[in-house]
Amino acid sequence: MKNSGMIERAAASQTLISNISPHLDALCTPFLVAASPTQLTICKGTSIKLLTNSGAQVYFWNNDYTFTVTGTLDTGTSLQAGQNYYIYLVTGGLIKTSLNSTWPNGYDANTSRKIGGFHTLCSDITQTVSGVYVPASTANKNDLVYWSGTLGLNTYAVKITATNKFSWSRNGGAWSPDVTMTGGFQTITDNVQIKFTYGTGYTIGDVFYNHPLTGYTAGSILPNSVWCLNFRPRCSPEGMAYCGQIPNSVPLAPEGCSLWSDIYMQSGTGTGTGSVYGGTIIYTRSWDRHNEDMAVVGKRLLWDNEFSVIASGSNTKTNISGSAAPPTTGGHVDTAGTRMISVYGIEDCCGAMFQWLNDSNFRYDVGSSAGQAAASQTATVWHTASPGGHQVYLKYNIDGQPYLCSNLATLQTEKWVAFGSYAIQIKYDTNASSGLAVYINKAATNAYERLLVDNTVTGKDAFCISSLPDYSLKIVHSTGASGYSALYFNDGTDMRFEATMDGTNGTVDLCATALSCGYQDLGDNLGSMYRQSSYGQGTKLLAGGSWGFGATCGPRCRRADIFRWIAGSDIGGRGCAEPR
Repeated sequence: MKNSGMIERAAASQTLISNISPHLDALCTPFLVAASPTQLTICKGTSIKLLTNSGAQVYFWNNDYTFTVTGTLDTGTSLQAGQNYYIYLVTGGLIKTSLNSTWPNGYDANTSRKIGGFHTLCSDITQTVSGVYVPASTANKNDLVYWSGTLGLNTYAVKITATNKFSWSRNGGAWSPDVTMTGGFQTITDNVQIKFTYGTGYTIGDVFYNHPLTGYTAGSILPNSVWCLNFRPRCSPEGMAYCGQIPNSVPLAPEGCSLWSDIYMQSGTGTGTGSVYGGTIIYTRSWDRHNEDMAVVGKRLLWDNEFSVIASGSNTKTNISGSAAPPTTGGHVDTAGTRMISVYGIEDCCGAMFQWLNDSNFRYDVGSSAGQAAASQTATVWHTASPGGHQVYLKYNIDGQPYLCSNLATLQTEKWVAFGSYAIQIKYDTNASSGLAVYINKAATNAYERLLVDNTVTGKDAFCISSLPDYSLKIVHSTGASGYSALYFNDGTDMRFEATMDGTNGTVDLCATALSCGYQDLGDNLGSMYRQSSYGQGTKLLAGGSWGFGATCGPRCRRADIFRWIAGSDIGGRGCAEPR
């Protein structure tokens, strides 16, 4: 039986094929969309040409054509969970659905044309799920609202209207009268319940929607995975979902970004890299290798901003049930029993494994990684039995930067003191004595380590930046600093550092501080990276959180300290691709 609303236009001769153009003409993009968990719609105004040995047929739909997918299966009567299905237009204008990626059973290349496909949900989403937040303020509040009950394909919304009060709406209808929050699950309408998990943290005007996939069961059509000839990623579409709003799709996902993401974390490597349900997750693999795996199959790793979008609506502040590494992809729940799936159908974004992102970061490791040497830019500390001026102290700016200060009563302004060709600033401070007193150990081996302070603020050495940031005045932290000579600055006629020492003058040098640079082999005999310090520019962002990170997990969870060549047991990858 031909499709309702479809008109067949046939070419009688093979010579007329070239005159029938284009192969596809559609008013809608996409022309194939989800209509329900078991149905698809071919949108009106779609023309598709089918080439056969005997000629060509052009099929035109002048009305929306919605069909139940199970009625078009070439084999079986139900959809399998976590599988890729393909939609074919076959001779006679029939639609066929098949697990075959070439042509449906009973047909061949001359009697069928692949026009689209979809992926099926791998596991039920019947548990309580977190809400999807539409902000009136900028905070991420996905974890504040939970839904339960029979939501089906309906869209429910609640809006914060006053302190501890809310209103609800069904399918965009009128808002209800105000309802008082009880602190537990409370029925709003039908058999739908809602729970506000915290009594504070809301902003009046906040709106929360139920997760659009609530009520979907294993084998349901994943709405945002539906692709067709005029709407698909630039790579093979299997195991991927569009992470934005698709016109005419049911349900309508939130606005996101124009990007296709892998539904599952990476399994397989090289040309075998894929996004499949039940696949063995690939981990203990460096960023470079994940990146190259994706490139081989026409994909790439996600950027920071993209991950936040594709993971929207996923579990937050929880990790995977059992708090252990998931051996395979998809279908998991968190420690609260919530399915770990985003509003677009992306699995295991948060709390399963960290996932490499494309973004680079800089890691600065102070201490053993910082090279310190004499700058040969010195100043004299003059010995005198009675130092003039006032004692020198160390303080910290609001940004944590240390500086020297003294009650420069004569100058009553700051002073730049020469250290060779450069200078160190001493700030005028009538309350300088509230800082940390600076002392001098004239006998210290390194001239750049002769100034001392008992640093009760940070417990670490302080580095006061000079007029050339490459050079600093190092003040060594020592709990025994007060056992040495106090450092003064005489701001009278002499304008110099003074201290009561052993009868002779001393010298203090600036410290040349720089992170050491070196090569890091990136593996596979493909080259090395010349990076600053042990890690330096070699770090890449990780997203989502891992199985043991609990309260830190979520769409915005990031680590910014992991270097690209590490192969961690809790780090995997996820591919994405732009639309074709």
